[in-house]
Amino acid sequence: MRSDKHIIDIGAAERAFKLGAPASTDQVISGDYDAKALRSIIDKAKAAGRKYLVAEKDAKFAPCVTQPGKILCVGLNYRAHAAEANQKLPKEPILL
Repeated sequence: MRSDKHIIDIGAAERAFKLGAPASTDQVISGDYDAKALRSIIDKAKAAGRKYLVAEKDAKFAPCVTQPGKILCVGLNYRAHAAEANQKLPKEPILL
């Protein structure tokens, strides 16, 4: 959670206060968390001073979604496909 020029380390604050805040972005995205607990952990972390703040320049970021249900990749060779189908080369990629 970003605050001014700092990042609040929600994970560290949750480990200390144990209020039931989400432990991962996967939980936040899925909606599988208590919103009041998240708000409470943010308030407690801010009230604790700099203990749970990380300077933005020092923050280390990991993948946002760590356990995706699916990964979809699309790779098309438009030039070869258009030639094979006797069609004009599209101006932009077409995904349906």
